[in-house]
Amino acid sequence: MKLLMNHFAEAPPIQQAQSKSQRRAWIYAAMTKCACLDNSVSPSARLERFYHTLEGLRDITPRELMNVFPPEKMYDGDKYECKDYFTTMEVITQHGIDTPLGDYVFEFLYDYMNRKTRQFVVRWINVIDDMRHADGLPSMIESFLESQGASVTMFRKITGADGRELAYNTQDGTIAVISTKKPRTPSWWKIIEGGQG
Repeated sequence: MKLLMNHFAEAPPIQQAQSKSQRRAWIYAAMTKCACLDNSVSPSARLERFYHTLEGLRDITPRELMNVFPPEKMYDGDKYECKDYFTTMEVITQHGIDTPLGDYVFEFLYDYMNRKTRQFVVRWINVIDDMRHADGLPSMIESFLESQGASVTMFRKITGADGRELAYNTQDGTIAVISTKKPRTPSWWKIIEGGQG
């Protein structure tokens, strides 16, 4: 938890936050900062930050989360067969509005309809995929598609021994050089003297 609090110095730890406003500040700061991490941070460091954030969110109740990140007011989930306000409220009711999220935190956030929480969950899944790529494993979607019998052709950007950027085909193992040349100016383009610029 110390690593997380060093990263989010402006918000007290959730266990020490006594007032509702302090708890709201912690929730917002932790989730927003994790969702906005860029890929320049190593996958293992990003994974650790997400893990600590999820650990901190275990003490949060759905009511507190709703005060910080209200559910989106989209009501046509039946029509488009997607999550909407009603499915979010159903998940909240099933869990209990004043019951801490506990071990259910990731599943709850996955089913919760809010743009920021959805961004947090997607970034968390991206970090897991980055860790899988670092271990030489296929991504979760590649594994799923292969288990369904679909052929998957994915290209990964890798750096060669000489420092050039290469494209690696995961299906057949071929490697191609990524061109870094600027496009040539067509020979028929002419500079017009005295034109209005």
